[in-house]
Amino acid sequence: MMSNEVEITILLLYWLLCTWSSWRLSDAIICDLYSTKFLKGEGGS
Repeated sequence: MMSNEVEITILLLYWLLCTWSSWRLSDAIICDLYSTKFLKGEGGS
């Protein structure tokens, strides 16, 4: 399994990429869906 630091780094890099390309609606939607899925999967209430 990846360490917490690695997962956070990957998530940050992905978030930066999404923010940088957020002017593209399709990317924004994909990023939003990915973030929601990731947060729900990792958060697990």
